[in-house]
Amino acid sequence: MFEPADPVARKSAALGCFLGGACGDALGSPVDFLTLEQIQLQYGPTGIHDFAFAYGRRGAVTSSTQMMLFTAEGIIDAFDKNHAASDGDITRRVHLAYLRWLATQEDLDDILVPADQPKGLISTSELHQQRNPSFSSLQSLRGTRPLGSLAANTFGGPSAVARIAPVSIAFIGDTMRAFAVASALARLTHGHPSAYVPAGAFAMILAFILEGMALDPAIENTLDLLQTVEDHQETTNALIYSPWPDSDPKPRASWMGWGWTGAEALAVALHSVASTKSLEAAIIAAANHDGNSGVTACLAGQLAGAIYGAEAVPTRWIKDIELRDVTIELAGNVASMSNSSFDVEGIDSAL
Repeated sequence: MFEPADPVARKSAALGCFLGGACGDALGSPVDFLTLEQIQLQYGPTGIHDFAFAYGRRGAVTSSTQMMLFTAEGIIDAFDKNHAASDGDITRRVHLAYLRWLATQEDLDDILVPADQPKGLISTSELHQQRNPSFSSLQSLRGTRPLGSLAANTFGGPSAVARIAPVSIAFIGDTMRAFAVASALARLTHGHPSAYVPAGAFAMILAFILEGMALDPAIENTLDLLQTVEDHQETTNALIYSPWPDSDPKPRASWMGWGWTGAEALAVALHSVASTKSLEAAIIAAANHDGNSGVTACLAGQLAGAIYGAEAVPTRWIKDIELRDVTIELAGNVASMSNSSFDVEGIDSAL
């Protein structure tokens, strides 16, 4: 395994994070809401291993990947406007990016995209498709309120966590800021600590891994910070218990949950990565369980991608994944915003 602290390996880790998340999303989403028994009846005793036909194609991604890409574009936009962008600047620019995502879902382009906003993703025709968008994200973004203000709701779902990975890449070397920004971005649509606290924790764990830290100490360091965070206990439990109870990569819904909250989804993803030894195995484990397979496999893919690098993503998945070129480009662009000053020229050469 490579050492992510090396610049070339970091480049691969950033790309692996994006591609791994997209592949996990595409693998798991066709079996959302199915029990493990139902998955095995449909795909065989070892469950789903390859992209199934969904949304008119194989390798289709959902709103989890769509919003991850818009998070990336918002962060890039913030730093393009101001190289010393504050957390508030970033939150407002990502809020605008999420409104552009909403426009792709509801044909509101002219209203939500004034002249000074990026036209990149909103001009991508493949994104103008509804792919199981979360009710909480749609409901929160439809309301008119000042940019960057917190959503006034009690939504605690996992979609806010699944879109956060670009924050970790942008703030490698500043894990405290990664936690703070990720939590703020989650709170743009999700007002419950079951969503925004695990979003911050996930961003911090990923940032530690991208610095070159192994998963176990990344979790331990994040646990230390969580003790200072209000309403942390659910997320703390997810980090303490999910990786350790046994060596079975199949998530145990009885003690981990089904992935319907941010903390539950994070627990399933951490367990799947900690109890396997490859990116492919981690994603497959996170997809094959009772519950929210799309988000849990997406999170596991982002984590495993950061650990194992882009080279570990199976070629058969990369060949079929939707929005591959856009994903590769944005991974490189976000990495160039990082405090670590990556050399991202040729980031797709790892493929």
